[in-house]
Amino acid sequence: AAAQVGVGMNYLDVSREAEKRGAISAGKILVGIESVMRGEQTHFSFEYPCHSPQEKRWFIMHVSRMSENGAVVIAHENVTTRKLAEDALRLSRDDLERRVRHRTVELEQRNNELCREITERERVQKQLRQAAKAFDTTSEAILIADAQHNIVAVNRAFTRVTGYEASEVMGRNPRMFSSGRHHEAFYETLWKTLDETGQWQ
Repeated sequence: AAAQVGVGMNYLDVSREAEKRGAISAGKILVGIESVMRGEQTHFSFEYPCHSPQEKRWFIMHVSRMSENGAVVIAHENVTTRKLAEDALRLSRDDLERRVRHRTVELEQRNNELCREITERERVQKQLRQAAKAFDTTSEAILIADAQHNIVAVNRAFTRVTGYEASEVMGRNPRMFSSGRHHEAFYETLWKTLDETGQWQ
């Protein structure tokens, strides 16, 4: 059962009784009060909860030495409003830190994805440069046509072998090179092979 506290009760006795029942804060309060009474310090403060079934409350005990004979004044200040504000601020700070951590993880993931994309793009660009170099330096005549069978690029060997400059054949159909020695089925097979495999030789 809780100790009875009221007018005429010895505050130190009440604190000692509470300490015996395991109240850690009571022991700290007792040490503080006795320290002020012995003149070891002029003031002692201690913050403690004092909740009721209806609400949560916090107080600060202030102990001040009054005279050389050890008399002290003990006052209790209600700091519930401040404590509730501090708790709200702490919860807000914790939520902000949680969102920052989450956002940091997202940014790190996106940064990693971007690094992979850049690496892949550099690899593809290197391959394209190598392919372009091979296209331009090979001794074989090469032309590139789009899906509509219009010429979009030729290499140097093509100009050397055919005598046609790139500007003369761009946008035109390769049928312009027909020699008349191949029948229609030959060209149908040629374009079918190009459409299916992307190349013909």
